[in-house]
Amino acid sequence: MPAHSSAHSRAAAHSAAHSAALGALLRSLGQVVLQAHAGTGACLLAALALTDLRLACAALLGATAANVCAIVAGHAEAAIHDGLAGFNGALAALAVCALGTRAAFYATMLAAAWHLAAARCGLPALTAPFVLASWIVHALARRPRPAPASSKAPNVQ
Repeated sequence: MPAHSSAHSRAAAHSAAHSAALGALLRSLGQVVLQAHAGTGACLLAALALTDLRLACAALLGATAANVCAIVAGHAEAAIHDGLAGFNGALAALAVCALGTRAAFYATMLAAAWHLAAARCGLPALTAPFVLASWIVHALARRPRPAPASSKAPNVQ
């Protein structure tokens, strides 16, 4: 087999893998509005970007992180392909992104973990992972924090 033919095959396989990953990511965003279609996900991403670029980034990063978690955990390929592994991550990141990047990351990871746990138990996760993760992160953000220790000694008279 000629060398150029082998290189072309590898490039085509690499391109197909990227296309499949992008499709799964966009279908994850489409699942936010209950549509397993990459075009719907692209439209939602565009709408979020037009509204506030931070929202688009949060949804994109949340879906990406949740999909990566699903791949690493060996989740069903069909569920990843259809966007079912990533939509909870996107929703969780959107729900808490006003609290900051760290909060969005924690919510995404919690939602992804609960989605995978439910799937392993044979339970339909639906949107419960995103709701629970959002509630917990919001509750933790609202808890009172101790006042920072002052570097000055108290003024005693």
